[in-house]
Amino acid sequence: MTTSPPRILPEGWLRAALAGVEAVVLTWLAVAAVSLIAYAATATSPQLGNATWTSAMDVATSAFFLAFALPISTHLGPLTLAPTFVTLLVGVLAFAASRRLDAAGLRQLWCTGAGASAGVFVIGAIAGMGLSSLPSAVAAGIVAALGNLAALPRAERALTSSQWDGALASVRRVLERLPDWLRRAWPDAMRALWWLAGLGLMGLVIAIATAWHRVSYATAGLTDSGLDTAAIWLAQLGYLPTLITWALGWLIGAGYSIGPVRFVPGTDATGLLPAVPVLGAGPHSAWSGWISLVPAAVMLALAIWRTRRHGEASLIASMLKAVASSVVLLASLVLAATLTSGAIGNGVLARNGVWPLHMLAFGALVIVAPYLIGVAISHPDSLAWLRGVVGSARTRVGDRGHRGADSEEQAEAPRRTFGSTAAPAIKVPLQDEGDDAIPDFLRSEDDTPDLDEDYPPKS
Repeated sequence: MTTSPPRILPEGWLRAALAGVEAVVLTWLAVAAVSLIAYAATATSPQLGNATWTSAMDVATSAFFLAFALPISTHLGPLTLAPTFVTLLVGVLAFAASRRLDAAGLRQLWCTGAGASAGVFVIGAIAGMGLSSLPSAVAAGIVAALGNLAALPRAERALTSSQWDGALASVRRVLERLPDWLRRAWPDAMRALWWLAGLGLMGLVIAIATAWHRVSYATAGLTDSGLDTAAIWLAQLGYLPTLITWALGWLIGAGYSIGPVRFVPGTDATGLLPAVPVLGAGPHSAWSGWISLVPAAVMLALAIWRTRRHGEASLIASMLKAVASSVVLLASLVLAATLTSGAIGNGVLARNGVWPLHMLAFGALVIVAPYLIGVAISHPDSLAWLRGVVGSARTRVGDRGHRGADSEEQAEAPRRTFGSTAAPAIKVPLQDEGDDAIPDFLRSEDDTPDLDEDYPPKS
């Protein structure tokens, strides 16, 4: 009987690695295409008359590595404001490639990450960056691995799946010891993040639509043809997640900065901005701080909906799950604020984006607090307790009303007796005291003397 040696590499490792390489290469080609479009659109400009396609490729490579935290050195200083859409694009393409190549799996995550890291390192070596591209390669590998994880179906991510067999069995045993509410906190946090991302995107679209006159004016001043316009808007698209994060920061009250210009609800934004058309969509008027009630209401509605449909059996478990989800949510918001902040040189634009501490404080106040309140008030135990309190209050009010009615009846009885038109029955001793002693108002009709008879009557 022969036994096969244990596998060192998981099944499908080559497809998973190719998914990572494909994601990186396609992302770099997309950035290079935008750079070539910009080069073709501006090649006839006097200031770019000596530009070549190789310089356009250098710009594309620098922008690609900027998306993975490698700054660009300019005459103004370091450029660290990363095009986050390029970062996100690696994860999305890794997701699509893992699905298409059937390479998604828990044991294939590191293969996809390794393939992406190798691709980035090779691109950096060709560009002459050497070992300086190694941190960017690691970052790209992490993003690609997360894309592979997202491509894994939910049923295969469950602890009962065979994906957890083998080397991951010990990890599964650790996760199985965790409370159920803690394991379910992660999906709730991810769903809340999707809701907040949609809210930020909606705010960005509304801001661009309402300030389109400023945006279009800035675009017209920078372009001479449709190709120029396409190049500028594709370049701005690279910062779409950044703009969404800034819009969300403004909605919750944390605000954002573009150099010395500070955009916060309730204050006027004054100052000069860079010649970037989309930055003209920033709210320049003093919107009321009550705008923060919009994300608060959204989180309250989400908490009520999730608790009524997928809440825990007990109120304590639901609150613990909500707290755990809130911690993940706040950490994600702070991470997003950090990744979408950066510098454009050492001058007045050295600080741009949402301050992470402001995102933490206002996120706890406007996002987490309504979420916890929604979970607390919508749980069946809370509703049963509230109905009991209301029922007890009504019972006490009813008992107090009955006692008050009885007291009023007791107090009203003498008034009805003395105020009645019927005279009380009084026995008057007519025979002992004589008829003369009877008052006129008590004399009955029988006692009225007849004028035809002798009066006074004879004894």
